[in-house]
Amino acid sequence: MDKKINLKRMLEDLENLRQFGRTPQGGVSRQPFAGPDKLAREYLLKQAAQYGLQGRVDALSNIIIGYKGKSQEKKTLILASHYDSEINGGAYDGILGVVSGLEILRVLAENTIELKYPIELVAFNDEEGSRFGTGFSGSKAFTGLLTQDDLDNSIDAKGISLAQAMEKAGFDPQAYKDAIRNKEEILGYLELHIEQGPVLENLSKEIGIVTGIVGSCRYSIRVTGRADHAGTTPMNMRLDPLQPCAKLWAELPALAKIEDDDAVATVGSIVTKPGASNVVANSIEFTLDVRSLEKSGASKTSQLILQKLKEYCGIDYNVEIKNLKTLQQEEPTPMSYEIISTIEAAAQELEASYHFMGSGAGHDAELFADLCPTGMIFVPSKDGRSHSPLEYTKPEHIEKGAQVMMATVLKLLQKLN
Repeated sequence: MDKKINLKRMLEDLENLRQFGRTPQGGVSRQPFAGPDKLAREYLLKQAAQYGLQGRVDALSNIIIGYKGKSQEKKTLILASHYDSEINGGAYDGILGVVSGLEILRVLAENTIELKYPIELVAFNDEEGSRFGTGFSGSKAFTGLLTQDDLDNSIDAKGISLAQAMEKAGFDPQAYKDAIRNKEEILGYLELHIEQGPVLENLSKEIGIVTGIVGSCRYSIRVTGRADHAGTTPMNMRLDPLQPCAKLWAELPALAKIEDDDAVATVGSIVTKPGASNVVANSIEFTLDVRSLEKSGASKTSQLILQKLKEYCGIDYNVEIKNLKTLQQEEPTPMSYEIISTIEAAAQELEASYHFMGSGAGHDAELFADLCPTGMIFVPSKDGRSHSPLEYTKPEHIEKGAQVMMATVLKLLQKLN
């Protein structure tokens, strides 16, 4: 068997898929049920058919392409990632994993390789949440976690629900349960993805072997004070909600590391009201995002940060935390040791340099970890850029990643049962 990945073919796929939702800035806007995603589905199914691979689209617009290799087994090894993108996002996030999985199936089909278990490529839609805000709709449906409430109450900026968007795109939202896959039929799950960070490039490593996906806590916080004239109110007579918040934000790098040296804390959105340059704010609303690979690490770090904010508001500045809303709380998701060790063996066999690392971002893979052995492979992101038109992964890293993934797949088919 010629197990060689065809890099030229993969690069052509990436360039062609980039056109479906291409932006003037050179990025990609391929949101779920918005038009360009349909073109991507048609392209991928056409590519599959050219190599005799059977493909279909499920009730949530996930693309499923299979190769049986004469196997009569029902259990299937799943290779997956997502084909939607952020608004004006990159041309590699998610879709590189889809193209890598497709390429592996093409190589197997070209060589008519017989397999112990079938393989399926699953390209999920709506992983990002860039349109409806929630994300993971495709993989949630596949794993039985999607609800009618998700369909009805996930709303885009124009007031259109996920259910309404599905219907407009020709899908029946009432049939969403048809997408559920019986967990007894899933042998394992493997996902290749760009790192979306600078670690691998800085370490000059070709492969990231993911040990786990971070847990996270996310909050919306509103602190209130009193609006005053910016010129006539002395500093010591103000009830300025910005001051305790700014003090806390400056200390976040140190506070994040008290409980867990690898934890991260981010304030991503800040809104002051009334928002005039000559008025002391009477309220400030901001988001706090805390992530950690340690069990309960994000929760412990969050509570420490929130306690510090309460001290600053009530003792030092006499302002009030008026609203504290928990937006998300998730524990970290460990990857399967069996798959981690198999990826390592494949990397060593191919003389690929590698690094064990956690994933600071969420991925479809985390929904499968409780169902089957689950693993992820990262490839470097140039300058760590992602969710941006500047997102880029070098061709040699694409090739090495796909080659390691294929070697891992062939080893897993012998190990898993």
